[in-house]
Amino acid sequence: AMGESWSDLNAMEYLFSHHYSTGVSPSVIGPYATGNFTTGIRDYDLAHNPLNYSDIGFDTTGVEVHADGEVWNGTQWSVRQALVKKWNHRFPYRDRRLQLRCVDGNATHSPLPPTRCPGNHRWIQLVFDSFLLQQGTTSMLDARDAMLAADRMRFGGQDLKVMWNAFAARGMGKGARVQNGDDGQPRPSFASPRARNAVVRFRGPGGGRIYVGRYQARVSPVADLSRRTKLDAVARFAPGRYHFLYTSPRTGFARFTVRLRPGQHLSYRIQAPGNLAAAAGGAKVIASSAGSLNAAALLDGSEATNWGGVNGDGTNVDARHPYVAVDLAGWRHRIHRVQVSAMLHPAPASPTDVPLAKDPDPDSGSRFTALRRFAIEVCVRHCGSSDARWHRVYTSPANAFPAVRPRPVAPNLTLRGFRLAHPVRASAVRLVALENQCTGYAGYAGEQDNDPTNATDCKTASDRGSIVHVAELEVY
Repeated sequence: AMGESWSDLNAMEYLFSHHYSTGVSPSVIGPYATGNFTTGIRDYDLAHNPLNYSDIGFDTTGVEVHADGEVWNGTQWSVRQALVKKWNHRFPYRDRRLQLRCVDGNATHSPLPPTRCPGNHRWIQLVFDSFLLQQGTTSMLDARDAMLAADRMRFGGQDLKVMWNAFAARGMGKGARVQNGDDGQPRPSFASPRARNAVVRFRGPGGGRIYVGRYQARVSPVADLSRRTKLDAVARFAPGRYHFLYTSPRTGFARFTVRLRPGQHLSYRIQAPGNLAAAAGGAKVIASSAGSLNAAALLDGSEATNWGGVNGDGTNVDARHPYVAVDLAGWRHRIHRVQVSAMLHPAPASPTDVPLAKDPDPDSGSRFTALRRFAIEVCVRHCGSSDARWHRVYTSPANAFPAVRPRPVAPNLTLRGFRLAHPVRASAVRLVALENQCTGYAGYAGEQDNDPTNATDCKTASDRGSIVHVAELEVY
C-alpha cells in the first residue's frame, strides 16, 4: 500500500516543484488515464484526502493495496503541509523561482539544499531518507518512525513536533499499534507525544461505537459506549478539528464535528434519535422482491453487510424495480427523514469461502451494482398482506449516489440523509430501487472506446444492470 502511495507522492512533488502541468492540480493522480480531473485514478485528490489510520480496509474491496495506499497518501499530505506551514515565513511555498532553485541544477550551480527551501523539500528529502532506515517488512508505523529518525539525523530533530502532531491527527499517534505490515485491523491513536492532547469522554444512546472519519465498515473504532468491549468511552486527540461517526444498532448513524483545543477536557453527548427501521428496536422485513438476498442486512445498523436485489431473469433494475418492505418498530409513526447507504462489501474470493455460506451473494463487491436512485413508499394498514396500499412519498434525485468515470468510488456510496418534503404517517416503509450505477449513469452507457470488439455499454454488455445493492435503510 505504501508502495502505491510513494509513487503517487513522488510524482505529485515532481510535478509541483518543477511547475509542470497536466491541466489540473498535480495532487490529482493520473487524470490523463481516466478522464477524471477531480480524483484521477484514486478515491481522493491527494490534497483533499480525509483518510486516517483507522480507515485501513475502508474501500469496497476491503483490505487492498491501492485503496489502503490512500491512507498513507492522506497522512503524508498532512506531514508535508505541516512542514510547509512551519517554514513558510522564511522560505515561501508560493515562490516559484525558489521552488525551481531547490530542484534544478546545472554546470554552474547545484540545487539548493532542503534547509534553504520551502517545507515540501524537507518533506520529500525525509521520505527518501526514511527508505534507508526501514526493514524489509515495513508497517506504516515503521515508516512513520523512520521519517522521525531521518529528521533527527538530517535536521537535528527540528521538525519532530509538527511531524508528530500531523501523524497523530491521522491516527498514527503515540498509542497506535499494529501486529505487522499486513495487519488489516490496526489500532489507531490520535494522541501526540509533543502536544497537550485533548481528552474526550463520549456519551450517547444505544451503546454504539465512535469512529474518526466517514467510514464504519471494516475500519477500527476509536471509542465504544458498550461495557462489553475492550475499548472505553474516552479517547485522546492532538488539538484540531475532527469529523466523527457514531453508529449503533438502535440509533443508526450520526455524524458530528468537534474542534478540540490543547489540554481540553470535554464530555461530549452525541445526539442520535432512535432509528425506526432498526432490527434491534423491533423492525423487521415483511416482503422483498423475487431474487432478494440478505434483505435483513438493511436493518442491522452496519454498512458491512448489504441487501442484494437480483432480477434473476436478467431484467435491468430500471425496468423492474427490486424492493424491500419493512415493518417499523412500534405502531404508526410520523416520519420525516430517511438515511440510505449504497456501500458495498467485498465479494467472496471463491465458492469455498466461509463468508459465502453465511452471505451467499457472489456479486456483492461489484461497484456498478451499487444503488444510484431510489424511492420511498409508505403503508399504514395491512402492510404485510396483499391488501396493503403503498403510497410513494419520496423520489430521490437521479444522482442520489453519484458516480463518475472510471468507476463508482466509496466516498460517493456511504450513508446519506434524505428529507421528505412533508412528514407522513406510516406503519411500514418500502425502499424501491429505481436505478443502480450501471443503469443510471450516462458515463457507463454506449461505446466508450474505439475498439469494435469490446462492448462497453453496461446495461447490454454485462449483467450488472440486473443487480442492485444497498447497505442500510434508516427511518426517522
